Amino acid sequence: MTGPADLPARAAYDRWSRTYRVTGRNALADAAERAVMAVLPAPSGMDLLDVGCGDGRWMAILRRRGAARVFGVDLSRGMLDAARRQAPHAPVAAADMRRLPFAPATFDGALHALALGHVRELGAAMAAVACVLRPGGWLVLADVHPTAAARGWRRTFRDADGASRAVRWYPHPLATVVGACLAAGLQVERVSECAVDPRALPSGAPAEASGGPAAYALRARRLGSAARRRAGAVC
Repeated sequence: MTGPADLPARAAYDRWSRTYRVTGRNALADAAERAVMAVLPAPSGMDLLDVGCGDGRWMAILRRRGAARVFGVDLSRGMLDAARRQAPHAPVAAADMRRLPFAPATFDGALHALALGHVRELGAAMAAVACVLRPGGWLVLADVHPTAAARGWRRTFRDADGASRAVRWYPHPLATVVGACLAAGLQVERVSECAVDPRALPSGAPAEASGGPAAYALRARRLGSAARRRAGAVC
C-alpha cells in the first residue's frame, strides 16, 4: 500500500500549521534538537536569523538563551502566524530560503533547522544564507539524515482533519551539503549525528527505521573575503 502523495513545502506546512505545535514535537524533532544543541554556539548578544522558522519554537529558544535579536523567515504564512504567537517579540517575514530579503553581512549567525531538504537547489540556499552572514558568522544547519530515506523514512504528518500528508523532501547526501557550504564560502567546523529511540517511532514504522542516524547538524563559519573569492563565492 502506498503512502500519501507528497505536497510542496508551502502547501504542506500551511496545512500542518494548525496542529504543528503539538504534532511537530516528535522523535525526529527531538533528534534534530539534540544534534543542534551539540554544535550551537552561545548566542548571547547576537543578531540571528532563523531560516524556515516554522512555528517560532527555535526563535523563542534563542531569545531565552540570550540572543539580542532573532528574525524568522518561512514560506508558509500559516507557520508565520503560529510563530507570531509563540515568539511575539521576534519579527518574521515570508521569504524563500534561496532568496533571502536582507542586505549582505546583516547577521552574526543563522539557524537552518529541518528546512533544507525541502528545496532541490542546495547551492542557491547555501549561497543566500552565507551572503547575509557577517565575516566569521556561523551557520548551524540541521536536517533529516539523508541515509534515513534508504531506511523508509518520509516527512509525514496528520493535518487538522486527521488526514495523513507527506511533505516533499530531497535527501541531499551529507557530503553534497558540505560541498555546497564550501562553495558558498562557509567552512564546516563540526558535524553531529543523532539517532532516535525505536520506542519513540510511530506504530507501523519499518524495523530498520531506527538502524542509523535520524538527524544531523553541522556548524560552519563564513570565511573572510579573500578565502571566499578563492572558493568562488559571489557575495
